[in-house]
Amino acid sequence: MKTFNPSSTHPARAVQAWQILTGLAMNQQTLTYKRLSELMYRKHAAGVLSDILGHIAYYCNDHKIPPLTVIV
Repeated sequence: MKTFNPSSTHPARAVQAWQILTGLAMNQQTLTYKRLSELMYRKHAAGVLSDILGHIAYYCNDHKIPPLTVIV
């Protein structure tokens, strides 16, 4: 399993978020920004997800797939 350190780049963190979000989407679940940051950073990390989720939003848009970020 790949681990992520606090200095991981936004694209690397987007991969981590993608894995979390696709797992939740497959189970028709949602989560809050706070919970996503806790899963990714093991603490509440306010204000760090916009660029990370932006990578996912652009990927979905570019590949004409439903926007995965709506479950957050």
